[in-house]
Amino acid sequence: MSPGYDPDPFVVDPFDAPEAERVEKSVSALALLVADVRAGLLSEDAFFARRSSGLSDLSPQTGRHWLWRVHHRHNEVWKCLGRPNWSVAAYAAWRDQFYNTPAARRLDRHGHPRKETFPKLDAGLTGLRHEHVVPMGLMLRALLDAQVTPAQAIDLNVDAIITIGEDRLLDKSGHPDLRDPWLRYASTGIKFLPNINWSPAHAEAMARHGLVAQMDEMKAAFRSEHRGKLPSLTRAPSGASHQTRPPLGVRAIAKERKVQREQDTNQAALAGQLRKCGAVSETFIALDRALDQSRVSLDKQALTKGSEWFARSYKLDGRTIVELHPKNGWLKVKLGAEYAAMAPKPLLPVGEIRDSWINIEPRDQALGIQFVVDVVKRKAGR
Repeated sequence: MSPGYDPDPFVVDPFDAPEAERVEKSVSALALLVADVRAGLLSEDAFFARRSSGLSDLSPQTGRHWLWRVHHRHNEVWKCLGRPNWSVAAYAAWRDQFYNTPAARRLDRHGHPRKETFPKLDAGLTGLRHEHVVPMGLMLRALLDAQVTPAQAIDLNVDAIITIGEDRLLDKSGHPDLRDPWLRYASTGIKFLPNINWSPAHAEAMARHGLVAQMDEMKAAFRSEHRGKLPSLTRAPSGASHQTRPPLGVRAIAKERKVQREQDTNQAALAGQLRKCGAVSETFIALDRALDQSRVSLDKQALTKGSEWFARSYKLDGRTIVELHPKNGWLKVKLGAEYAAMAPKPLLPVGEIRDSWINIEPRDQALGIQFVVDVVKRKAGR
């Protein structure tokens, strides 16, 4: 049987859409984008998210967006966690950092590993990398050249969590056969954790190329002080998770209840400053609803003057992500200077020197909401 792991790298993201839904949406989007490129309605630069297009792969107008979005939402934790193909070296590096992180800081409030438990670029060669087994540029070119259909492209678009050191072992100049994705990994020496959720076809391909790790190879990779936490050879019970939240102490429970009591509501906002803001109140509530639907778990905190509500702060794990300050003619949104500088021109404050803010007038509501939600998702994934 495939091993169970602690911590579990294969836990499913509870806040993302089901995989079947992501696949269907990505296939449809790629089909439309390919048709637009062939009709001259979309440039190849935009499709490939080249710098000259002014678009990044965060834009759904690019083909690159749908090749990564089918795997995970825009979040630095879930870019790795929950992916089905982890190399032994990548898992060992993560497990070491996970257990070297103080126990109180390992898990977020949902019981999932925090971002700080994942080694990244500053970890050097043991940093983690989310790698497309068939490089995205090659797959997009195959799509435009009609070598593959959108459905085939998504099916062949497998990913891997490897280390930066392992990434340097891969051929970057091309792919020997994109219809056999794992062939590019053959003879590199990279080994992957067995995953009980692999399909038979996927498991066969991994075995055929000699990519499945044996227990002795996994033991050799794990540091001695963590040997007591080696994977068991039994599957976890149905419905069980290796990432269950530890019992909370009395002080922690009191703190959590206090946060729950402080959660701001639109009723409280409408009883305060928001009631004075006319059409801006509709923009505020529409943006609040969009943030609720963004799948970023934000805590809403009221900002008050005296005892009156005047603004709202949205926080993620105690860190302020965005603030909304309704005024008579517009909604002031504090995003930070780095993000405000990227705002579309209609959202930039006029006659004000406030480099961390944007202004959303009711007439620009749709534009403003989309920009803020994109920024919040990006900040949440950093």
